[in-house]
Order: sequence, then structure tokens, then C-alpha cells
Amino acid sequence: MTQAVHYFWYDEDRRPDWARTLSTGRFVTEDERFEDFFSRLTDVQYSRVKRIHIFAQKHWLEWANVAVFRDRVVLHRQPFNLDNFTVTMRHSDWADWEVGEKLRLGRKWVRVLLRSPEATRFSEFCLELETVEWNIDQLRKIVERLRSAGEAKEGEDARWELVEPFEETTWSGPSNLGGHEHPIYAHRDRLDYHAIEMKWRRLAPTELERRWRKEGSLLNLREPPRPTARNECKGDAGGSDTETDSHDSAYSESGSE
Repeated sequence: MTQAVHYFWYDEDRRPDWARTLSTGRFVTEDERFEDFFSRLTDVQYSRVKRIHIFAQKHWLEWANVAVFRDRVVLHRQPFNLDNFTVTMRHSDWADWEVGEKLRLGRKWVRVLLRSPEATRFSEFCLELETVEWNIDQLRKIVERLRSAGEAKEGEDARWELVEPFEETTWSGPSNLGGHEHPIYAHRDRLDYHAIEMKWRRLAPTELERRWRKEGSLLNLREPPRPTARNECKGDAGGSDTETDSHDSAYSESGSE
């Protein structure tokens, strides 16, 4: 179980047939399949889940943001402690790929995810981006912009290390994606694909992150107030600052950048 990779497809149209129904034959959404799968695991099996891989479309990633990752991947039943969490965008997951639209992907959703308390629950985050070969220059520009997504803000400890060089893969496949013909590829028998995988590796946890892990419930744990120059001089008698929710800045960002 610790080496098994658990796959989920947040693209209802391109899920494999076997992922569309339960053993009872009932049709389910991917959210329902996720819930059903993990609800049937014993506590021991659940604790051994270490690798989750999701496939998702651009709009799902940019607009679902941290809430979906929290609800679907991290805070289910009890928090996971994953070795690896991977997100893949396939060629057909880009917006308007059917008409050859230019590739676009915001970096805000990656930054929000990596800065969230939930990110303390996985050791590696991999983002795999796939496109057709003639769009590779566009994809490289997106990858360059995403480099900064895991960087710490000024005055903060670094949490993530971007692992380089990035892994690149090329292959060829039929032009009738999912068995369907697409006018944009009518003159092509096969498509040449190119994928780039970016990997962020978590650095040694900060004291706050160790507390998050120990506490188990991430959403109710607040960061202690930072000492000010005034109460540093006065010690305990200097009064107390109002606690602030360290999560607010992470959850307030939405959309694309």
C-alpha cells in the first residue's frame, strides 16, 4: 500500500470507464468515487496511503484552489501524510485546446497550495504539464513563470526546494483522442507529445509546521503572535497582541495570475 499510487480524474469526460461506476454498477462522480474508495479502507490501510495522483483541467486547478485540495486530498477522515502528491494536466486539459488556443496557466494556485497549512501533509509536490510538440515553446514559458511559485516571501523561512533539472518526456499517439476525431487534427494521423514535470521537495519543517503535524487538525490551529519591539523589551508584562490566522493570506487568493 505504501508504494501504491492512487489515481483520480477530475475531468468527468476523460475518466477511464472503470472509474465511472462502483462495484455495484452505480454511476458516480469522481468526488463520490474518492469518498467511496477511502471510506472502505481500514485505519491501517488508510495510514499507509502515501501517493496520490490526480488529473485535472486548467479551470479546475485555477478556481478550485486550496479548498478542493484540502477537502478531497488532505483532510479526508483524518489527515494524510503523503510522500508524493502529483497533479497532471494533459494536452486536452488546457482551455480551448480543440481550437488550438494559446496555452495559459496561472501560477497563483500553485503558490497558494504550497503556502497552505495543508501542504505540510506531503513531502513532494509534482506538477506534470503535457502538450503537443508544436506548443512546447509556450509550455516552457509557463514553466519558467512557475519557478517562483514555491519561493518564500521576504523574511520567511524557505519551505520548498525546486528540484532540477526538470524531467522531460516525449512520445507519439493517435490523433483521435478518446476515440473521437477532432477537426483541428483532421490532417494528422498521429500527435507528438511533450511533457515537463516540475518537482518541489519540502525542506525541514519549521516549528509551526511541526505543531500542525502533531495537532492533526490544521484548520483550528493558529500561529502565535509575533513579538513586537515593545513587548520584547517589556517581557510578559508588555501585554499581548491579538492572534492572527496564518491561513487567511493563503486562502484569500483565487483565480489565475
